[in-house]
Amino acid sequence: MAFPIADTDEIRCAPDILSTEVDAEMVLMHVARRRYYGLDAIGMAIWQRLGQPMRLADLCAGLAGEYDADRATIERDVRLLLERMAEEGLIEVTH
Repeated sequence: MAFPIADTDEIRCAPDILSTEVDAEMVLMHVARRRYYGLDAIGMAIWQRLGQPMRLADLCAGLAGEYDADRATIERDVRLLLERMAEEGLIEVTH
């Protein structure tokens, strides 16, 4: 695992990642690594918000307003996804 992402960390899409929507999913391509990634609808909603730097706490607050899940579950799931994305170089995290 890379590093834990704190609520106050700013996160954004890595600039060299290509992305496109295909059949209600987001397909990402890390050109340097020659890898493709797929995100479901919720992953796509997260990716789209990260076009501009955003704090983890703000991201989770926005998602909590849209999805019917308790805040703790949203925070846990979003943090887990973002940590995996950071490990793959798909996002940038600023402490």
